[in-house]
Amino acid sequence: MRFLSGLLLVGLITFLACTKDEVTEPTQPEEYLIFGTVYGFCLGDCVTLFRLEKDNIYKDSVLTNVIASDTIPFYVSSLGNAKYQLAKGLKDNFPSQLFQESEPVIGIPDAYDQGTVFIEYSDGEVVKKWRIDTNVQALPEYLQTYIQRVLDITAELRG
Repeated sequence: MRFLSGLLLVGLITFLACTKDEVTEPTQPEEYLIFGTVYGFCLGDCVTLFRLEKDNIYKDSVLTNVIASDTIPFYVSSLGNAKYQLAKGLKDNFPSQLFQESEPVIGIPDAYDQGTVFIEYSDGEVVKKWRIDTNVQALPEYLQTYIQRVLDITAELRG
């Protein structure tokens, strides 16, 4: 009986020692790049998006158009280092001129069933989103090579 009382006392002290007011470190805002393609007029898996953050890359877990959504769900398992290495240049070489675009829509994405390049960029403070035409030749010159690279990498990652 004495052992049980002692065990109960230790458990009670442990429980009371934990408070909900414990200090936690503030989390840093997330820096990430989401890129890929979205097709509005299709059946099946119409979305192919990837999220680059830190040293990982994740695939989206949705099938239908998510452009209007505030949050895009991604699988929690990383696609691995080889696929991250393939895509990390998109974040490293992000065209800074894109931040100066006055509109979030560039070209006429998905106007004739050609799909949309979707880009979402967070620097940890500001989140910016763009919907960009897949017709690379119709884009501003500074953006053509980058968007072609997004299309190529998206197709390769999709497999």
